Amino acid sequence: STANPFVTRDLSYPSSQTSLLFGNAFIDLTPVKGLVVTSRFGGRTMSYRSHLYRPQYFYDSQTNNPVSGVTDDMSLISYWQLENFATYAKKIGEHNATFLAGMSYSNEKINILHADGGPLSFDSPLFDDLSYLASNPTDNVSGYTTMTRKLSYFSRFNYDFKNKYMFQFSLRRDAAGSDFLPTANRWGTFPAASGGWVVSSENFFPKTVLSFMKIRASWGQNGSLSNLGAFGYRAALTSAISTGPTSYPSLEAGTSNTMTSSTQPANLSNDNLKWETSEQSDIGIDIRAFNDRVSISMDYYIKKTKDLLTTGAPILETGNAATTVNAGDVENRGFEFEASYRNKIGKFNYSVSGNFATLHNEVTYMNPNMPYLTGATVNLQTVTRFDKGHPIWYFYGYKTKGIDAETGKTIFYKADGSESNTVTAADKQYIGSGIPTLNYGFNIDLSYKSFDFKTFLQGASGHQVMLGMVRTDRTNFNKLQVFYDNRWTPTNHAGTMPSATADANTWFSDMMIFKGDYLKIKQVQLGYTVPKSVMSKIAASAGRIYVSVENLHTFTKYPGADPEVGSSVNINSLGVDRGMYPVSRTILFGASISF
Repeated sequence: STANPFVTRDLSYPSSQTSLLFGNAFIDLTPVKGLVVTSRFGGRTMSYRSHLYRPQYFYDSQTNNPVSGVTDDMSLISYWQLENFATYAKKIGEHNATFLAGMSYSNEKINILHADGGPLSFDSPLFDDLSYLASNPTDNVSGYTTMTRKLSYFSRFNYDFKNKYMFQFSLRRDAAGSDFLPTANRWGTFPAASGGWVVSSENFFPKTVLSFMKIRASWGQNGSLSNLGAFGYRAALTSAISTGPTSYPSLEAGTSNTMTSSTQPANLSNDNLKWETSEQSDIGIDIRAFNDRVSISMDYYIKKTKDLLTTGAPILETGNAATTVNAGDVENRGFEFEASYRNKIGKFNYSVSGNFATLHNEVTYMNPNMPYLTGATVNLQTVTRFDKGHPIWYFYGYKTKGIDAETGKTIFYKADGSESNTVTAADKQYIGSGIPTLNYGFNIDLSYKSFDFKTFLQGASGHQVMLGMVRTDRTNFNKLQVFYDNRWTPTNHAGTMPSATADANTWFSDMMIFKGDYLKIKQVQLGYTVPKSVMSKIAASAGRIYVSVENLHTFTKYPGADPEVGSSVNINSLGVDRGMYPVSRTILFGASISF
């Protein structure tokens, strides 16, 4: 949050450069009929440099930079992957079978270097370099190197009879490097199976408007380590400063009148950490009708995530940070539907499609040692929580009845359901969730002669957004207009928004919760295909020009800048709006030419 975001935007000078080189190679060998042996090798190297010049300025007591400075960050990332596998295909009459087996190995190395310092000898963009630091500067240089390695063995068997009955089974064994998991738990085994039946290929299938019908079902497991950082299961050692709370007397010649720094574990260790496993079951049907002009797909799914990886809650007596733990199980279930229709009228072609998916998200099991986990904070108060029987990282705060029309005080509901003007942390409870229960989208494609038009709309509903940008410790910081327009005042007793002197807990209540429903026009594009007779004059075979608008408009009643609030840092902040900038509207003019 900031008193004026334009100040921090205009009085900082960032720049960055990225260089990327990538490539791959492969070889296929066929030693005998039906057997193909494949070897693939690919890699990339990327260098990245970011530079930030921060001039000295003063806007107000909260928005200022008293010391000019420069920050430089450099990253060098190299990645390569080797895959070797063999595929054997065999056809016997109407029976078709394919078997695949192989391995994969990947290696990624990251080098990070950071340097910052200030003040500068000359506070000017012409001298925004670390070599121009003033005498006796405050500077810092740090860096680290990480290496991530993964090894996998995999196999897959496919079978079909007359392209009518299909079956597939796969099995993979994945191993993480010791930088992610303890050696004893580095391996994970993940099977999967699926089957399908093309009912429309049966002789008994009636000849109707339906031209195709397929019933399918699948079950499978996947492993994930996406929430893990390097050596998160280890208790890394850290040193404290000699004047800090973890300093100790130093015994020198029998005395203890001086303090010295100490070394302590930065966090708890967890040698039982293991793979997070997602198990998904799905049953669905695919239908095509009216000469394949209409297509419909329907699915019902249940996804159970077991041994969810997340940061635990430390025992207070330990005095250090928590480690990553396998906290519990989460279930997602819902229905997915997709339909499309395409046709033409003369030279006018059109296609319309839409889809939607429902989602019920619930924590079904918690590690007995951790009945709940605390998540994101706003103004040092916990605002999201993770426990059994609720969606993951639901909004955790105070329930309210409204504003007392006579006094302007907030009327809270305590944990026992009684009404009060005062509450404590023990009265916090579920007040909403940032996870949409419905996601949907629409596509429209039109073309007439050489012109084409397309648009894409996307929306979500059934969720809430928490306004986490209100700073109770900085009264001069911005608040949304909605808090001003209908606030309670001595002359507006009908106001539904908190007064200027409202209890501080009001800003951590359901009065900060708003419906997050939205529909976005994500893209609108108009194009023109240049006639071949024109393109041939420049020795080109085809050409197209177009204009496209991205993020054209958002339909929503949410009072903030953008209801599509995710979390770029941690999933435990899902749905918490900290004053993020909305996605930019982009207008593109482009051309594509083929020779």
